Amino acid sequence: MLNLIRKPHIALGILLSFSLSTVVPLRSVLAETPVATSATSPFATARNELPTELYTLYRIVERIARTNGYDNQTWQVTIVPESQVNQLNRGTNSIVIPQNLLSRIPGDASALACVVAQQMGQHIQQHLPITEELRNDYIRQIRSEVENSLSTQQRGNSTGSVMRTVGGAIANRLLPGLVGDLVGGIINNPNHRRRDSQRRIEQTIETRIKELDKHLQQRGHQQQLAVDEFAYLASVRAGFERGGCLRAMEILARFAPPESNPFVPTISQRAIAIQALMEKNPNPLFTEEVKTRLTQSPPLTYQLSGDRRSLQINPRHGTSVVQDIDRLFGF
Repeated sequence: MLNLIRKPHIALGILLSFSLSTVVPLRSVLAETPVATSATSPFATARNELPTELYTLYRIVERIARTNGYDNQTWQVTIVPESQVNQLNRGTNSIVIPQNLLSRIPGDASALACVVAQQMGQHIQQHLPITEELRNDYIRQIRSEVENSLSTQQRGNSTGSVMRTVGGAIANRLLPGLVGDLVGGIINNPNHRRRDSQRRIEQTIETRIKELDKHLQQRGHQQQLAVDEFAYLASVRAGFERGGCLRAMEILARFAPPESNPFVPTISQRAIAIQALMEKNPNPLFTEEVKTRLTQSPPLTYQLSGDRRSLQINPRHGTSVVQDIDRLFGF
C-alpha cells in the first residue's frame, strides 16, 4: 500500500537563490507602499474596508479574473488556520488560503498570485484531486465488484453478463473506463475463471491495484503540470512578475512535508516545466489588449463575511438579475 499524503498541496517548490530574511514582511509592504489609485477609487475603498490579507487576495483574484476572462463567475476566498484546510467544505470556485502561507510569502505579490492562480486553475479545468481517499474508493470498487462478479459467475451466469455488470457499474465513476477496463480484464481472463480460492483472488486484485496506481499517477501528474501552466500564464498575463511561480515553489518547498506523494510531480519536474514555459513565452503577456480590457471594465465588487475571514468576489454582471438590468438600462 502506498504511503500517501492525506491532503493535496497547492504548490511545492525548488530551492533557488532567494532569501526570506532579506524581504520585508507582506503586511509591512502593504502598509507602507502607496497605492496608485485615487481616494475615491473602488480599490481605495476596498483597502479601507477589508482586512489586509483579504485586500491582497481580492486584488489578486480580481485582476486575474478580469485579465483572463474569468470574471463571469463568483469567486469565494477564505483564510483559514492550516489545521482546518482539509475540514473546510470547498464549493465551486472556492479559494482556500492557509493563514501561515501568507506569512511565508513575505512581500511577494507575484508568488502569492501564482498560488492563488493554481487554485483558480483547478476550478477552471475541473480537476479531480488524486487523494488517498479517492484511491481507496477505487480499491473498494475493484474488490467488491470482482468478488461479487466471480460469485455470480460461479452460480452459472454468462461471462458476457458479468462483464456488462462490472464494466457498466465502474466505468461511469470518476475516471470513466479506467477501473471498468481493469476489472473487465479480470473477468475476461479464462484462466482466472478457474481460480476460485481467496488467495488467488487477492493476488489478482493486487496486480490490478498496481495498474490502477499507474493510471492515477499519470492523471495526477498531468493535472498538476496543467495547473502550473495555467497559473503561470494567468498570473503573468495579469501583470505579475514572470518569476513569481518559481519563487512560490521555492518558498513553499521550505515547509513541504518530508513524505512524497506519487500522484504529484516532483519539485524539480514542476520547476523545469515552469522554466520551459518561461522560455517558450519570452514576449510580454501583459499586452496592450489586456491593459485595455482592464481600463474598459470596472473593478469587480465584493462582499465581506461577518467574521471578516471570507470574501465573495462577484462576477462582472453583479449578484442578481435585477442589478444587471439596472446596470444595462438604469432605473
